[in-house]
Amino acid sequence: MNRPEKYLPAGRARLVVGVLLLTFVLMLLRDMYLQLMDTSTLRQQGQMRYLQSVPLPASRGIITARNGQALAVNVHAVTIWVDPAILDKHRAEWAVLSQVLHLSRAAFARRVASGGADYAYIERQVAPSVGKTVQHLQVPGIYVQNTSRTYYPLGAVTTGLLGLVDEAHQGSSGLERGYNAWLRARPGRELALVDGHGQIVHVAKVQGLAHFGHALQLTINPQMQYWAYITLARSLHHFHAKDGSAVVMNVHTGQILAMVSAPSCNPNALGACTNPGDYTNNAVHQAFEPGSVMKPFAVAAALASHSVQPNARFNVFHPLMVDGYAI
Repeated sequence: MNRPEKYLPAGRARLVVGVLLLTFVLMLLRDMYLQLMDTSTLRQQGQMRYLQSVPLPASRGIITARNGQALAVNVHAVTIWVDPAILDKHRAEWAVLSQVLHLSRAAFARRVASGGADYAYIERQVAPSVGKTVQHLQVPGIYVQNTSRTYYPLGAVTTGLLGLVDEAHQGSSGLERGYNAWLRARPGRELALVDGHGQIVHVAKVQGLAHFGHALQLTINPQMQYWAYITLARSLHHFHAKDGSAVVMNVHTGQILAMVSAPSCNPNALGACTNPGDYTNNAVHQAFEPGSVMKPFAVAAALASHSVQPNARFNVFHPLMVDGYAI
């Protein structure tokens, strides 16, 4: 036996059709509004997702010796930065990013929050291998930018003289600081189109040109610099001295051939130069007693007049006691 078919009441059917038509009309009106009236907002939101203002790196000027040998050069490094708004949506990946960058989760979060709305530095001047590892993770919102860092071929031998460069590529001590205006580079900025993994696929616009630093040539003789440092370091060890300095000068021209200080530190080793005493140029930064300043001139005059010989020895039996010290 066939059951009688049930039909939707006419009033209810009209209501359902009316709701569907109304929903369609509202969606159509909304689409027309977005397409015709609010295009600037949509365009801006799209640009925020795919257009990034990124730094355009420039190299700091190199420092060379009198013979052209490099004393301070630029080597390849990478800077890692993030877009906080995008990275915030991928907090689940922060733990592995922190591990790769050798940071605690809290330190990583602080660095993300320390920047602006769309830009924050995480690491500067790190090894390219770290950048490759970060790129391999393919986390949206974190970017790897090619840059450079300063490398000193003679290491601790020239630290006191040349000084150091900070993470912002600015000289913080020594000649690096004294000639910073000449050596420093001025990075530019470019508006780039990035993909979903944050990799630059197209440069849309150069917002500011990059200006490279100028080279600086010194009168230093690298061999004299090396042996002066080795001799000074051995003397400090032998006499248990706290610190010392030595200067070799061409007396006919006034050119400085060597200028060394000890103790020193290796500026190429991360975290090695934290004590200011290890990178201070004692030859020019320390005050010397007037008598000590005149001694080299008295000795030079005695040698020039042949009054004494270079290997002559003097026995001092009656030192002068001043404030408990024997002079």
